[in-house]
Amino acid sequence: MENSNPPSSLSAEVSELTPSEDKKMKPDFRLMDLYMLEQRTMLKNWTLNQQISYSLCSKKCKDLIQSLGQKFKFNFFVSKHLEIEIYKKTDRFLRANIEYCPEKQEVKFSSPDDRKYKFELNFKMSLKAFLEHLRTIYGCNTPNLMFREELEGLDMIELKDAMSGFQISNMTILNTVTSDSFSKALDFYTSPKRMILAVNRRDFPFSEFNSGFKGKQFEIVKVMEYPLEQLQLFRSVISKYIEIDCLFCNPWMFNLVLKDWINGEGSAWRDHLEALYLRFNKSHLPDNYEEVIIDGIEFQRESLQKQPYDVPHFDDNEFWELSNEMHARFGIRRVTDGKKATVILDSFKNSFYFKLIIGH
Repeated sequence: MENSNPPSSLSAEVSELTPSEDKKMKPDFRLMDLYMLEQRTMLKNWTLNQQISYSLCSKKCKDLIQSLGQKFKFNFFVSKHLEIEIYKKTDRFLRANIEYCPEKQEVKFSSPDDRKYKFELNFKMSLKAFLEHLRTIYGCNTPNLMFREELEGLDMIELKDAMSGFQISNMTILNTVTSDSFSKALDFYTSPKRMILAVNRRDFPFSEFNSGFKGKQFEIVKVMEYPLEQLQLFRSVISKYIEIDCLFCNPWMFNLVLKDWINGEGSAWRDHLEALYLRFNKSHLPDNYEEVIIDGIEFQRESLQKQPYDVPHFDDNEFWELSNEMHARFGIRRVTDGKKATVILDSFKNSFYFKLIIGH
């Protein structure tokens, strides 16, 4: 592992690049000559790309950066190039491209073209070693991963191997990727918990919907701007919680979903599902929506009173809490085993919500 940006050059750049802009600092300034507290104070004022470059100079430099105890989160974006965003809560500290040349075993770490602050660093090391280095010094084991388009110059299998030190549980996939890439993206999961499918167009996004996502079981699956009037993906997605943002409002769709759950035989998606949530624009709602939804269904009407179980207990459940008017609430039972579910129809501002909560 070799840093192509040698320690001497970094030392010479300290006076120019550190936020302190200390004009008294000389080019031959030696950080290691300072007391530990002074070292840490100065390093915390460096930009992250400076810290990363310095940490690759030697094991001692790496240990010093790691000792700062900076806990950051990572967003990885898979597009033409691999990109990384390093952030803490709402503060974004660094966005950079990561390019890798396998023939030279060299990593290029550089600022995106649209950024005013420019930097470019080159390291003689494997991509896997570089990503593992970032994971170690900043303590991020569970990054978010987004697939946007095809990689250029890097195989998906190579990338998966390079990221093997991370625990991948949260993933977003745009339908700008190919079906082949979508299928390979599923293999990145180490412990599937959360998937977001950003559809954003009026055709069926992924043929892999019908493959059951390779049988993977999720905590939550979100589908943004689902384009079809029929929910064709239910038999494919195995998840405790499913949220779908619908472009179209079709009460018959809800009716079929309820009948499928009531009358259907045991299956992976039914057995795993705990709550279903559909959202759409209230202006598309027909006047007789309630009659259409419950047509042909045995139900017991319930009082319009919120219950604690109306909001499932998971981290990203803010939409479930939104409601300023409850329009209908009724209970249904599954024919096969008598299991109960609650159906809620409510709204918030211009949005209307259909909620199916199972087991209450």
